[in-house]
Amino acid sequence: MKTSVDLFLLIRSLSKSEKRYFKLDAQRQKAKGGANYLKLFDAIEKQENYDEEKLKKQFAGSIFIKHLPSEKNYLYSLIVKSLVKYHASTSVEIELDELIHSAEILFKKGLYAQSNKILSKAMNSALENELFSRIFKISELQLNLIPHVSSLEEKMNSGYERSLASVRLALEKLENQNRYNELHSRLYRMIRKEGELVRTREELSRFEKIMNDPLMQNESLALSKTSRRLFYFIQSTYYHITGDAKQALYYELRELAEMESDKKLIAKDSLVYTARVSNLCETLLRMKNFDLCKKYLDKLKNAAAEFQLEKARLFYRYYDFSLRLFVQTGDFEKAVALTKTIEAGLEKYKENIHVSRQISIYYYLAYAHFGCGNFKNALYWINKVYEEKTDLRSDLLCYARLLNCIIHFELKNYLLLESTFKSAQYFFSKRKKMFRLETSFLKHFRKISNIPDSLSVHAIFKKFKIELDELLHDEHEKSALEYFDLLAWLDSKLNSTSFATSVQHRLLPA
Repeated sequence: MKTSVDLFLLIRSLSKSEKRYFKLDAQRQKAKGGANYLKLFDAIEKQENYDEEKLKKQFAGSIFIKHLPSEKNYLYSLIVKSLVKYHASTSVEIELDELIHSAEILFKKGLYAQSNKILSKAMNSALENELFSRIFKISELQLNLIPHVSSLEEKMNSGYERSLASVRLALEKLENQNRYNELHSRLYRMIRKEGELVRTREELSRFEKIMNDPLMQNESLALSKTSRRLFYFIQSTYYHITGDAKQALYYELRELAEMESDKKLIAKDSLVYTARVSNLCETLLRMKNFDLCKKYLDKLKNAAAEFQLEKARLFYRYYDFSLRLFVQTGDFEKAVALTKTIEAGLEKYKENIHVSRQISIYYYLAYAHFGCGNFKNALYWINKVYEEKTDLRSDLLCYARLLNCIIHFELKNYLLLESTFKSAQYFFSKRKKMFRLETSFLKHFRKISNIPDSLSVHAIFKKFKIELDELLHDEHEKSALEYFDLLAWLDSKLNSTSFATSVQHRLLPA
């Protein structure tokens, strides 16, 4: 049984055109009580939060309100059926299921030739669109049908063989896809847990186990378009997290080109498509190819999104990367200008944005406000990161601690600075491995937090800068600056310039 909240969330998720279609469908069913369901639908649609007592009062004189639980369940069922009908013409899967069902009915009516014709069309569609799971049902029907449409033994035998060969092909390709999906899910879970940069040899070895799988040695082992796209994705992700942006870009472009060559595929998998475009933006940011990154951000902005989940993902991906592009280029004011829009989107899509994604937006909003010198606002967004009780995105959780220390230093919150620093120390002490940059930060910031009013702070900044310059010869250490440009912050302190100016200066050609 569906809960009242399930029904409320379902109604909230409907687009204007979906609502209009449902209401027309309900009006056609007035004789079956459709008018009552339409009234209940309208009443729930107008609520900001679900309030059952308000519904009971509103329909106190109506008979149907006495059976509200069953009425709500039936309304939920009607809406889902309406959605299926509404999207039937845009879904290859639904069209294929309708063909199979039609063929089955015609077979039962003894219209074998008509049934056979539809099944042949269904089989071609299933193979063309790689809907291998549907092939089993199509083949089952064909095997029952063949004796009725084959007058010659040779024709009967060839019919059986073609149908069974299709099943063998489907089994092989489904197993192949399943193995790539297993590799993909292992990779996804590791990234969600550890973040997007490898810190230790132990972490690297876990990723290497995936890459050493026989299926990852040659793309010819990917037996379908879906498997091949998974192959490209796993390769690009591995190279991304291990710091080889050039190789990551190569595989990302391969996968995106394959998706864009098939418009039906983009329509079918818009969530996957926008995810791959955002991955490409990630790599281009790392390569500091900001102009090309803007081009692909425009693709994200203009991507089609119909369902609530698609809209939520598109919102997150576009604004997360817009924030990151602006902070990396020192355009902090442009990033801050997005705050209200982002807040509205976070509220609108809060049920559909994973906590790890929210953390990223909170962190980069804090970074943006910090870059504009709005330290109190920066502190607000950093605290939003802390409010999420999660161990996901450990990379951002680390840099939130470092940025928090710096914010309190800038605010001259010297009484809070010591406890903030000790909290950061404790957090890092629980980690198995740290970047040397992080170790250097803790070492020097301990001294800064102890003597905030001393002229010696300048000397500490200088020593810190010299040590950091040396560390950043290591590309692995350099990647840590993607989270916060610590070098630009030190430059701003030593040269008495704004942080934004220092960030922009570091982007200039040497």
